[in-house]
Order: sequence, then C-alpha cells, then structure tokens
Amino acid sequence: AGDNEGDTGLHYVGNADAARMLIEDGRIDPNKVNSEGKTALQAKKEELDEMMQDEDIEDDDEDLEILQKLIAYLSSLSNLPQ
Repeated sequence: AGDNEGDTGLHYVGNADAARMLIEDGRIDPNKVNSEGKTALQAKKEELDEMMQDEDIEDDDEDLEILQKLIAYLSSLSNLPQ
C-alpha cells in the first residue's frame, strides 16, 4: 500500500534502521515503485543529489550522513534496481 502518489513507507523512511525494520518484517516490498516509476532507493538517491547541490550543505552534515547510510542499506539489497 502507498499514498496517492504510490510512495510506500520506505519512500518516506528517515534512516536505515527504520528501513530495515519495515523490510525485515515483510511490511514493505523494497522493489515497489511509485507513480514516477522509482523505487525508494532511486528516490533517496535523487534526494541525496538534491542535497549535494544545496549551497548550504555544511548545515546538513548529519542529515546527509543519515541519508547516505540509508542508501547504502537499500543498495545492499541485491535484488533492487540501482
């Protein structure tokens, strides 16, 4: 199940621990795409790209690190499109 744009909880999740819990509990399929055809991994990579282009990136160091860890976890799931 997702919202009206097809985003699942995994598209909204804020850190790797929460993502792991949702996936390991079998509540969310990490391969599910939203209405834009993006998996949570693809959406989070796009979010990271946007953060990296932000001129005030030094203000977001902690958020950036959390997002990078989340992407690393999602990337470690071998069956996901990168």
